[in-house]
Formats: sequence, C-alpha cells, structure tokens
Amino acid sequence: TPRPANRVCKFAGCTHYVVDHGLCVRHGGGKRCSAEGCSSRAKHFGRCWKHGGSLECKASGCSNRAKSRGYCWSHGGGTKCKTEDCDKIAISNGLCWAHGGGKRCIVPGCRKQAYERTWNYCNSHFQQYQK
Repeated sequence: TPRPANRVCKFAGCTHYVVDHGLCVRHGGGKRCSAEGCSSRAKHFGRCWKHGGSLECKASGCSNRAKSRGYCWSHGGGTKCKTEDCDKIAISNGLCWAHGGGKRCIVPGCRKQAYERTWNYCNSHFQQYQK
C-alpha cells in the first residue's frame, strides 16, 4: 500500500517515513544527541552511543552495547529471525542473513554479504575494484 503523502520524508526522492519535522531519520528527523557539537541521532538518555546513550550488555563480563532485551548480539540481543525454527538474529525485514536478510553483492551471480561502506560490493569484489 502506498504511504500517505504527509507521512513521506520531504527530502527530494526519499520515500521513507517521516520521524520529525517532515524528515526521516536519514535526512535529519528525530532527536539529536545533546552533547555539545554532536549532530548524531540520540538513542537513550538524549545522547548518541558515542556520548553514553547506549546500554551495556547484561551478560557477565561483556562490555558490548545492548541491542534488545538488554543483551548484545553475541548474547542473544536483537530481533530473532522470523523463519520457523531459526534462532539467529534478524538483519533486515525480520530475517537473518541465511534466510534472505541483509544486502547482497551487486556483482551478478555473487551472493555474498555486501555493505554500504563497500558501495554494496562484498569484501572480495570491493578489494578487486579498489585496485
């Protein structure tokens, strides 16, 4: 179903939902970190994760940032994959990487995991194109 026009980000070409002031999170909507000079998005306590706005994992001896239920990904935090009998953590669309969550490399025929930081290439193809 199409999104109502008043709920779509006003940034040119963007189709994401509005969070605040007519903008989605990617284009400046939502609360900002209260630390002086920081423009990152606030998570908890009015601060971004760099300035203390995250919770520490509840697992004994773990100092990673908690995702959901108070635990980091390594200790079971995050949303579980919605595929029946799968106990992995969902990456996107409620699915883990094995069941179709996350991005794939843009090279035809390559099914490896890709990242925005590698311009949607897998690490292998990104290194090839860097040369």
